[in-house]
Amino acid sequence: MTTSIQPNTKKNFTPSAEQLARAKARRRFNFWAVYFPLIIVALGVLVLVGFMVWGVLAPEPQATRSFVSGLADLLIILATLPLALVCGAVPLAIVGFMVYRQRQKPAQPEVKGQPVYGRLQKLFWQLDNVIVTSRRKSDELLPKVAQPIIRGNALLAYAETLLAHLKAFLTRSSKNDAE
Repeated sequence: MTTSIQPNTKKNFTPSAEQLARAKARRRFNFWAVYFPLIIVALGVLVLVGFMVWGVLAPEPQATRSFVSGLADLLIILATLPLALVCGAVPLAIVGFMVYRQRQKPAQPEVKGQPVYGRLQKLFWQLDNVIVTSRRKSDELLPKVAQPIIRGNALLAYAETLLAHLKAFLTRSSKNDAE
């Protein structure tokens, strides 16, 4: 059995001029929008680390402690800032999902010309009813609670005034007796 050499049926693909122009534009965009900012940030961090090493190895450690501490703080902030942005994306994604899910629910048909209210509006109305009810109840009960306190304070003020007058009367009469 002999095997014959099969001819190469694959043709080399040659992109069109438009495809080459798009690829060139994409590479240019990637360089200026992605790679160049990353290079600048990396160089900045390397410069800060270099300054920190120089500050640690400086002959006057007392003068450079605050400098090195400030640089270390700056590096920590620069390292945690992207993580904080990523952590903030999670609540935004949850809110976005809730809005998306709410929009996917079919709207309830209007009943006899009545408008349809959402769950959040109904919740706010229920909270408003609770606040109005509690305010009405407090307006009813607070005067009943305040009356005994007011009477007690009035009685205390009367007793203090009576004692002050008695003391003044007794001390005045003893001064008159001494003269």
